[in-house]
Amino acid sequence: WRCSRFAKSSVHSCSNTHKQEDALTTRKFGGTGLGLSISKKLVELLGGKLCVDSKLGKGACFSFNLTLPISDRKLEEQPEQLIRIETTKTPDFTRKKHILLVEDNHINQLIVEEMLKKADLNVTKVENGQEAVDVVKTQEFDLILMDIQMPVMDGLTATKIIRTELNMQEIPIIALTANVLPDQVEEYLAEGFSAFVGKPFHFEDLLEKITSFIR
Repeated sequence: WRCSRFAKSSVHSCSNTHKQEDALTTRKFGGTGLGLSISKKLVELLGGKLCVDSKLGKGACFSFNLTLPISDRKLEEQPEQLIRIETTKTPDFTRKKHILLVEDNHINQLIVEEMLKKADLNVTKVENGQEAVDVVKTQEFDLILMDIQMPVMDGLTATKIIRTELNMQEIPIIALTANVLPDQVEEYLAEGFSAFVGKPFHFEDLLEKITSFIR
């Protein structure tokens, strides 16, 4: 199986240490380059090799080849997480609530949006912190789900602006992040987040956190 993808930045190194070409790339497109290092190790653990064809200023193409056994899993079997989503009970909100979902990954957007709609919640989606700041100026929301690492403007900066410049102190803002070390969580709470949910998460956990702020 061969898989390749194009990136909007060049690769700084093909050694065991990977990072974005420069700080500007990180600010513009998000991420730190850690995913490339993890992908390399995963491919090698499966007996493959990650290759890269990179041109400065034009991008990079990553590819790998793997020989994998054919699965004997039946098609009708479903992952436990999907089953858990289907069996979640819908909370009894006093009225239809409006949630702002701030997430740059389109797949994550679709999954979380589907989860929220199953709970009878209205959802507005935006892809970065700047769009979040712009939309809260014109629309009212009961709660914001905010990713942390995003291009254009990250979630931490957007939350600071919403809290200080826009003076919106009452609206709950929940961080959706894989950064859950104690010092990171402490920073989020100090900068205006109401709570956090660590990625990856089960829908029940997210819904429980949401309903702790709105009913």
